[in-house]
Amino acid sequence: MLAATVLVAGCGGESPETARDPPRLEAAMLRLGDLPAGFRYGDDRGCGPVGTTEGSVPDLDEFIIETRPRACLGEFSRAYGGEPGQVLTALFRFETDEDAERAWERRKELFGSYASIFITSERPRREVVEFDSRGLNEPGVGETWRDGRLVVAVYEEGLSGDAGRWFARDLAEKQRGRIEAAHEPDAEQEDDREVGLDDPAIAVPVYWLGRDFTADGLTRLELHRGDHLGGSGPGSEVKIDYEGERASVTLDLWKPSEWEGFKTTRLGRMIWSGPCARRGEVVLEGGRAEIYGGYSKGCEGDPDHWLAHVYYPAVVIAVNMSYCYMCGGRSPTDPFNSREGMEAVVRGLRPRR
Repeated sequence: MLAATVLVAGCGGESPETARDPPRLEAAMLRLGDLPAGFRYGDDRGCGPVGTTEGSVPDLDEFIIETRPRACLGEFSRAYGGEPGQVLTALFRFETDEDAERAWERRKELFGSYASIFITSERPRREVVEFDSRGLNEPGVGETWRDGRLVVAVYEEGLSGDAGRWFARDLAEKQRGRIEAAHEPDAEQEDDREVGLDDPAIAVPVYWLGRDFTADGLTRLELHRGDHLGGSGPGSEVKIDYEGERASVTLDLWKPSEWEGFKTTRLGRMIWSGPCARRGEVVLEGGRAEIYGGYSKGCEGDPDHWLAHVYYPAVVIAVNMSYCYMCGGRSPTDPFNSREGMEAVVRGLRPRR
């Protein structure tokens, strides 16, 4: 995890500077397009002023309070593919060259405290320093250097030996290119919501609602994230989440054989198999859907959890399935928690490719 004390505000509002010290430090960061296919952004990333370690490293706290640097930290993690499993990049910008030089001298504690990049050994190479790291989960390698008022590190974890060093060198070259010619990120190119759905190892046809979905009288939904689970968790192959204003829909895509086994379990029978559950069927081109309105407690009033099972020859899509034994009903204000909502979803499903 990246240190929670690093960033306390966004990157905006900075004074204009040169291309080597860009107006927005964020514009100088590595991006998804700089990495191989299969990476997505991690949760620990952002730009802003650097906070203290809250007493964990007192002398470093004094230095940070005195120099008041800004920083950008970036994390990338594998959604699919081989090693490395994680990439980190960290840029610290100081007000003066002298402060940057002082920071460079204490780079090990700087990157260890604020970016969870733990430098264990170093090898100078031209203008950079190659380093090894004990890593968070696995050993890793990286490169660090000073560029004017910037102190920079890039790091990969999980790829060892010469392959790891060459990977880190390539990252460093791309990071230097971003610093020298900083451009604002293209939002479309940086959209990582579909990365998990691009995994060639997915063993079922991927049905979804597109990047956004609208139906008459219902809230607009937007894709939140798609993941290849590969049978982990309850056993589904793919999970796709959609969100909207007071609305959400989850699609779990199953291998038909795995679904047949799961729906006989206690968890697999939650809500839809209850004695008071209402059932309807929708005929689809090439398939069919069963729509259920069930109850999390008792049988009084209207159903409080609507869901659907959609059957195609090579995949079963469970819409808004229950994930735990004690889960209550879905929100009564969610327009998709209704028969009409479920019917709109099952009719809106389509192959992704």
